[in-house]
Amino acid sequence: MEEEKKNESVEKCTTNAPNAEVPDGNKETADTLEFEGEGSSDGNGNEKSGRRRAIAIAVLLLATLCLGIGAFVFGGTQPQKDGQGSAAQRQKDSDQSVSVELTIDAEGWADGSSPFLVHVTGETNAEDAVDFWHAVWPDGTGKAIELSAGTYRIGWISAINADGSIYRTPEAPVEVVIDDAVETDDSDTAAADVEESFEQVPADQVTQEDLDAILEDIKDAVGSGDDTLAGEAGQTVVDTATGNAANNPNADKDAIEDAKEEAEGNVADTPDKPETGTGSSQNTGNEKPATDSKPAADTNSKPATGGGSSSSSESKPSGGSSKPAHTHNWVAQTSQQWVQDSAAWDEQVWVQDSAAWDETVQTGSYVQCSCGYSCGSTGEWDAHVQAQIAAGSYNHSYSVVPKYETVHHEATGHYETVHHDATGHYETVTTGYKCSGCGATK
Repeated sequence: MEEEKKNESVEKCTTNAPNAEVPDGNKETADTLEFEGEGSSDGNGNEKSGRRRAIAIAVLLLATLCLGIGAFVFGGTQPQKDGQGSAAQRQKDSDQSVSVELTIDAEGWADGSSPFLVHVTGETNAEDAVDFWHAVWPDGTGKAIELSAGTYRIGWISAINADGSIYRTPEAPVEVVIDDAVETDDSDTAAADVEESFEQVPADQVTQEDLDAILEDIKDAVGSGDDTLAGEAGQTVVDTATGNAANNPNADKDAIEDAKEEAEGNVADTPDKPETGTGSSQNTGNEKPATDSKPAADTNSKPATGGGSSSSSESKPSGGSSKPAHTHNWVAQTSQQWVQDSAAWDEQVWVQDSAAWDETVQTGSYVQCSCGYSCGSTGEWDAHVQAQIAAGSYNHSYSVVPKYETVHHEATGHYETVHHDATGHYETVTTGYKCSGCGATK
């Protein structure tokens, strides 16, 4: 139909030219030309020739006008305004989302543990701001997120295991750049997936300050998270995390209960990020995001969906914040602590009262004859004397000689208990971490 109108317009301009018919709108021009023609008449029939020239000029003007209309018709619609093409391309890129897989390596993270929380901030190639939270569970639930082409920062909040142990998380977020979607037989895949390993902190080394920092982040996340942190999903995250935190041997049960109540009151009814979108929708939490809404006619306004946050200042996200996301700068906190080398102990020690000594004691005596013979009794002596007399020897005398022995005496004393103190030395020990910006600790 449009092609027929174009041909009809051109045909009309062509067929009307020989008739020398002047439209009403051009009559004044024709009259003027006619007057000039009459003024050039010589009275010999040239008056008619002048009028013909005037009519020919009018026809030429009319033909030129028709050609301009034809060019407009054949040319179609007017050219796009400057910037509209690039804006449309950026919006197309924003609507094309890809799946980014989150791979987590954390020893001890299993059924019964709370999820790791992912904080996604950044900007799509369509210049839509992105700021939302996402939960990843040990069974793989939530391990993929949809993001459109753009530049993002991925931050992590530790999970809490059933025994109250936690994990050390990176101080700085990871930057992820997504250029475009790669078409596959099954689905779109991301240009770059995210893999992260976490070191476990044993439960007895986790402080109440560590648990407070994690639960505070959970409170923020359930107020401005996607579908993994809204409604019943958000309540499950709060219940699991606070229940596990209360199992920690260093936990303050009352503080954990207060943190649970605050987080429960912050759980949004609906996701802050549409399931099919890529960014933070910044809705009020009382109505579902419009995932099928179209961009406004104004080229300066952002689409309602596609990853950008709403520019409306009249409604605020439930539990969310319009302030830029804060990135913790963790600074190690140290102190001088005593490190024991050996434990204290008691020793039983012998205390001497007197030293050992030897004593000479007389144990008896014997009879010593002048001839050298010795006997032990007077009877033996009498017998010896009689024998000597019989032999003709009469000059014998005797003496009584005492007999001695040495008796040894052991040392005397008693046992006493001697106490020995523990031995050790002082070392510089890291006691935790504190954010230099906001003062949060972990």
